[in-house]
This record gives sequence, structure tokens and C-alpha cells, in this order.
Amino acid sequence: MLDKMDYDAIKAKTRIVGYYDVLVNEDEEVLFAIPFKIPGEPTNPLFYYSGGMHAFLVKNHRTIVMCDFINPDVRSTITNNSKVLLVELDEEQSVSEEYEAEIVSLAGLDDIGSRLLEDKADD
Repeated sequence: MLDKMDYDAIKAKTRIVGYYDVLVNEDEEVLFAIPFKIPGEPTNPLFYYSGGMHAFLVKNHRTIVMCDFINPDVRSTITNNSKVLLVELDEEQSVSEEYEAEIVSLAGLDDIGSRLLEDKADD
């Protein structure tokens, strides 16, 4: 989905999250805890990541979430997986929703992420 969108469409649908938690268990499985509820139900969620600083979660057709600055210590672990577990938290930091997303490698994500950060800072 992200690979078929132009930059303006990505910008319009993207919410940047600078604070989130990434947990890795003993089996090297990865969990992202997002500190808010993303609108809508998961519809074939995809997690676009190519090993760099930024990752993009496409939960459904309405909203994209960019995880800004993936910790360098977990980057290779993420790329060694085929999916990640996502947890969305409510206001009380309780689990609101939990689902898996397939990891899709896509070139140019860091360029898109850097451009979004610059453009959103100007808004």
C-alpha cells in the first residue's frame, strides 16, 4: 500500500510517534507498544521497515503511523523477522488493541521519514 502512494498522500495520512516502546523476547520476536489508539480496525496491517531509522505502520486505509528513530540495537532483530506484534495503549496505558503486522521491506523509507519530519515541523 505505502509503495503505491505518492508523498502527499503519505503525508496527509501519517501521524508521527516519537515515543513508543520496542520489546524483544528471548525468541527474538518484536513487539511495538504504541501509546495511543490508532483509528479503525486492523485490515491487513503492514509494517514497512528496511533496517533504518524510520518504520511505517499501515493499520488500515485511513491512518499511517511513523515510528521515528528506531533504536539501532533492535534494527537487525526487526529485519530478521517476518512480522511484528503491535499493541495500542489507551489513556490508562492498558492494552486497547493487539495484532500482528507483516514486515515489508521498502527502499527509501528513511528519506520519506526525514522529509515528513521536516514538513511536519513547518506546519
